[in-house]
Amino acid sequence: MRTVGELVGQMRDGAREVLSLAFFYFAAIAAERLFVSRVAIFVGADAPAVLPLTAAIVLAAIVGFLLRPYLVYRFADDHGRRVTSDVMGTLAVAAPVVVIMARQFAAMLAGSLVAACALGYAGSAAHAGMARKFGRSSGLPHAISVAYAVGVTMQLVNNVVVPGEVPSQFLFMVVDIAMIAMLHEQGDRWAATRRARAAAGIEPDADRHASTAERSLAGRLVLATACLAGMYGLLDGLLVASGTPGVLDLDAGARLLLIVATLVAGLLCGASMRIVRLLGPVLAGLLALVGLLAVAGGAMAWLPITALSAGSGFLVVFYTTVFMELSLRMHMAELWPVAGCAVAYGAGLAGALVGMALTRTCGPAAVAAAGTMLLAGAAVALRSCAGMGISPASQPIDAEDTDHGVASDMDTGATAGTDAAMNARKDSSADFETLETAPSVASSSAAAEQPESSESLSKPLFSDRVARFSETNGFTPRECEILAELLVSDDSMQEIAGRLYLSRSTLYRHIATMSRKTGASSRAGLIKSFWLWDERR
Repeated sequence: MRTVGELVGQMRDGAREVLSLAFFYFAAIAAERLFVSRVAIFVGADAPAVLPLTAAIVLAAIVGFLLRPYLVYRFADDHGRRVTSDVMGTLAVAAPVVVIMARQFAAMLAGSLVAACALGYAGSAAHAGMARKFGRSSGLPHAISVAYAVGVTMQLVNNVVVPGEVPSQFLFMVVDIAMIAMLHEQGDRWAATRRARAAAGIEPDADRHASTAERSLAGRLVLATACLAGMYGLLDGLLVASGTPGVLDLDAGARLLLIVATLVAGLLCGASMRIVRLLGPVLAGLLALVGLLAVAGGAMAWLPITALSAGSGFLVVFYTTVFMELSLRMHMAELWPVAGCAVAYGAGLAGALVGMALTRTCGPAAVAAAGTMLLAGAAVALRSCAGMGISPASQPIDAEDTDHGVASDMDTGATAGTDAAMNARKDSSADFETLETAPSVASSSAAAEQPESSESLSKPLFSDRVARFSETNGFTPRECEILAELLVSDDSMQEIAGRLYLSRSTLYRHIATMSRKTGASSRAGLIKSFWLWDERR
């Protein structure tokens, strides 16, 4: 079982990623609120044009979600990715300013579309960073729930405490800029990791292929997410068409309930028992159905609003968690962490349009019937997922088994400590002080001992030697990547761990395991054994 101390340690190690995702959630909510207020000024809050305008903004956000993964695999070099990220980061900051300052409707609409797309791009980066940091960690659901709760709390404070519209917009811009800066820093560290992987001859994740069972699991999770998000879209459309107050901008009480539900969802999704993990999406579906039936039965407005608020927390934590875990094994892994958002946004939009149409033509009872059908579809999909494991991470994954996904750049320390690594850590605890205090000595000692011919090693020969040395000694792909980084870096252990998206303690355990496999006694001895290794033996 995990202890509170272990979870706190994981959160501390991944604080940048958690805060980046929290900033995205806040920015997304604040941008939506800004758009609604600006549309109300130009065309009126009840104008027929509001619905298609909102649909266009949601579609722009989905384009942003998917644009980043496409460009990551479209550009083979880091320079192209960096230029694209710089452009999208600039647009994510400049476009909201245009929305705020616009005096013409066309300028406001153009700024809103660009802002939605750019924020979607930033959200994709934030989700990918979270997946790389926590993807194999037992603390992933808790990290997601904390990030979402912090984002909603910031918006609650912005609405209730910050006085006036201008200060609220200023806070939105400050958080937006901070988010972009943090994501750029994460992008630089990720680029360094990719270079280290390339030097070690490790294949890109785009070249990996999921098994048939994993692809089937992905399809079922997409279906379950679409059905559940569609239910909340139906409920939202029904409430809007019925004129229920407080739908477009939840009050303080509803947001507090959303925060509590989000934290509870994190506890459920992080539970060790599969049946408990299933409670999150089950509660999300049941709460949506309760809201639909409450409106159809003419109940007071607080009941469906309560169901909408609480259920949204369970839904967001569920689909974000399972899709980040799914990215461990899937082809084009940068796509999957944000795929849940894209599916939920699209299904929610479709559900809202259908809900409004059914309410005006057939009445609320028809909407409730449609919601019941979607709940049945979600139940079937979740039942089949439970037979396979609710998510990839629910199945035990050996630290050695990292060939089928991107787990090799997602290790956070909670799941990397296999029995062998833990035993090696005990056996080699005396070496940790040497590892921490002598990073430059390690490289200089290795350089003094390496053969003269090593100076003429070209990059391809170097990567081949790293790969053959790793294969000979039984290294995992992750250990091969770490070895390549140790061989070319004189930085401290903390800096190396940061570039590899590892905690320092996890890096220690990896080095202890590698040292045990090679018979070395320290980081310096490990590097020395590499340069003195004769592959002809």
